[in-house]
Amino acid sequence: MNKKKQIAELLARAKNYYLYGNSTEKNEKTFFKGVSINGDQDALEAIFKELIQLDPTNFDYQQDLAATLITDNQIEQAVELLQNILKKVPNNYDALMSYYVYSGIVKGNFSASLLKRLTSLDSKRTTMFMQDFANLEKIRQTKIATEINCYEDGHLFILLGYDLRKDVSIPPILHQRLSLALQLLLKNPHSSVIVTGGIPENGHTEAYLMKNWLINHGVAPERIFTESKSINTIENAEFSLRCAHQIAFN
Repeated sequence: MNKKKQIAELLARAKNYYLYGNSTEKNEKTFFKGVSINGDQDALEAIFKELIQLDPTNFDYQQDLAATLITDNQIEQAVELLQNILKKVPNNYDALMSYYVYSGIVKGNFSASLLKRLTSLDSKRTTMFMQDFANLEKIRQTKIATEINCYEDGHLFILLGYDLRKDVSIPPILHQRLSLALQLLLKNPHSSVIVTGGIPENGHTEAYLMKNWLINHGVAPERIFTESKSINTIENAEFSLRCAHQIAFN
C-alpha cells in the first residue's frame, strides 16, 4: 500500500473511532500490529503515532495526538509534545493556544508572555478565546445539583444514551442512568426528559429503548421526548438543545 493510501485509511479509521468507538472497527490486532488496545483513546493514539511516522512534517497529526493524550488525561505528555511542535513552528497559533492552557494547568499558573505572543499573532481570536476561557471558568466553579431534591419541579432533564449490546439489552451504565432519571421524574412529577442517542442496534436506537424502559417503569409517555439522530456526545448536546427549544416554544 502506498503512503498516500495508507494515510487516507488511517484518517478514516480515526474518524470512525471518534464518531462510533471501537464497536465499528474490525481486525484491530492485524491493523495495530500487536499494540495493546484497551479502548478508543488507545486506538486513536496508535493511529496518530502511525500518521506521524508516515508524515513527520504534518503538525496537524501531532496536535491531534496531543489532543488525544489530553482526553486520556496524559496532560504532561501532551504539553511536552506541544512544546516540541512549537520549537519547529513557533507561530502555530493552535499549538500555542493549547500549550498556553495545558502548560498553565500543569504549572498552576498561566504565562503572561505566552498570552502576549498569542495576542501578537491574532489579537481578535485571542480576545474571543480569553472570553470563552473566562466563561468556562465560571461554569467550572458553578455548583451543579447532584441530589434529587436539588431540582425544582418542572425541570427538563437530558438523559444521554450509551452503546447498546448486540442483543439490544441495556448495558449496566445505561441502566444506572435510567434508574437515576426515573427517581428524578418520580420526585418531580411535572418535569420532563429528553432521551438522546441515535446509534441503532438491530433496528432500535438508544433513545427508543430508553423511552420504552421509562414508560414500562411508570413514566407517562407525554413526559418523554426522544432525540434519536445523534451519533456522539457533541451531537447529543446539539440536537437535544434544538429539541428543548422546540418544547419550550410549542
